[in-house]
Amino acid sequence: MRYATAILLVATAGGARSEVIDRIVATVGRQVITESGIRKQTRITQFLNDADVDPGPAELRKTTDRLVEQELLRQEMTASRFPMPGLVEAQRALEKLKAESFKSAEEYQSALTRYGIREEELKDALLWQIAILRFCEFRFSADLLVSSRDVEDYYNKKFRDDQAPKLDAVRQSIEKILISERANQSLDQWLKEARVKTRVEIRQESFR
Repeated sequence: MRYATAILLVATAGGARSEVIDRIVATVGRQVITESGIRKQTRITQFLNDADVDPGPAELRKTTDRLVEQELLRQEMTASRFPMPGLVEAQRALEKLKAESFKSAEEYQSALTRYGIREEELKDALLWQIAILRFCEFRFSADLLVSSRDVEDYYNKKFRDDQAPKLDAVRQSIEKILISERANQSLDQWLKEARVKTRVEIRQESFR
C-alpha cells in the first residue's frame, strides 16, 4: 500500500541521526493511526474495564478496528458540524467514574500509574465517548419507531412461562431494546458503507 513505505516515523536530531518515535499501523483516508495511539487506547479501555495491562496482538487488533470505526465517525461528525460536548461534561463523567469505581483518591492515582495513563488522557477519552454516544443516538436512533406488533412479537418470544410479567409492565423496556437493536444494525451498515467510500488500510503484520 502507498503508506506502507512510510511505516516508521522518524525525527532527525541535528540532521545527523534519526530515531524511531512511532509506527503507522492503519490509515483512514488521510488520517493515520499509530502504534502508540493503539496502545494508549488499549490501556484506557483496560483501565475502564479493570482488565489486564499487557494485551496481546488480538486485543491490539480489536482496538485498531475500534479506532478505525471511531475515525470514520469523527470524520462524519466533522462534516456534519455535530457539536462536541463541553469539558464540564467530561469532568462530570470523570468524577462519577472516580466515585463509582475507586474507594479513595490514592487508589485512583495508583490505577492511573499501573495502566500508564494520565488523567488528561482519560478525560479526553470520556469526552470522546460522550460525543460518539450522542452522535450515534442522533444519527441512528432518533427517528426510529417500533410498532405494537413488534413489541408483542418480542414479548411472545421472550416470555413464555407462567411467571412472565404483564406486557404493559415491560412495554417501554422492550421498545428501548428494539430501538437499540435497530440503531446498532443501522450503525453497522453505515460503517460498512463508510469503509467502502473511505480508503481504510490496516497493516496486518503489525499484530503478529
